[in-house]
Amino acid sequence: MLAATAVLVLALVGELRAGRQSAGGVAALVAAGVLAALVAALPTWVDLSGSVNVAQDIASTSNPGNLRKPLQAIQAFGVWLRGSYKQSPLGAALGIARALVAVAALAALLGTVQLLRRRRVALTGWLVLMLAAWLALAASATTWGKAKEQMLTSPVVVLLSWAGIAALLGSSRSLLRHWAAPLVALALAGGVLVSDLAQYRSSNLAPTARYDEMASLNDRFAGRGPALLTDFDECALCQLRDLDVAGPDFA
Repeated sequence: MLAATAVLVLALVGELRAGRQSAGGVAALVAAGVLAALVAALPTWVDLSGSVNVAQDIASTSNPGNLRKPLQAIQAFGVWLRGSYKQSPLGAALGIARALVAVAALAALLGTVQLLRRRRVALTGWLVLMLAAWLALAASATTWGKAKEQMLTSPVVVLLSWAGIAALLGSSRSLLRHWAAPLVALALAGGVLVSDLAQYRSSNLAPTARYDEMASLNDRFAGRGPALLTDFDECALCQLRDLDVAGPDFA
């Protein structure tokens, strides 16, 4: 967000100095942006101190959450042929994943060159700042923080790869335009879709029957708590909200 804001400010200053925008138009645009930001951040402003405390706790903790090791940087290209992003692909899937990542990296490089050639300064600046923020956090943040930043940066990297495909489509060479572009697009789209399918297929869905039973117990014994729950389940706080749930793991 800070990267996008910085680029927008520079772009507005450039437009204003070039005379393509009036001071009133720029002021109205800035006011609209500030209003949108305030509305989007309203939950944070309502409990600002609590939000700051949570952010500080997350930033300072060494707890990696459910990550036993940091994610690999190449996962930012959106291709990971394994049912879990925490594990590396195996066998032929590993070779295919590496090949697709190499194709995506070359396409992203081509997309970057295309943006620079077309003088898309604002978009290029935003992309560069996003990637710079990712690299900065990769050197200083916790394992969990790095994973979050990589998750947010991945769409930008994938977008750059598709900018490379757009460059191939706009090429004057028939071979690149009619063959290379469709093949690269098919490979990248297929890699991302198969990766998503593998993730969705391996996802553990909520135990519906268990939560339905909890809800029925809540209706049956509402107001007659406290209720002892010996196994931690954060969803139990919602499903058993009228029973004053307590237990050793809820301290």
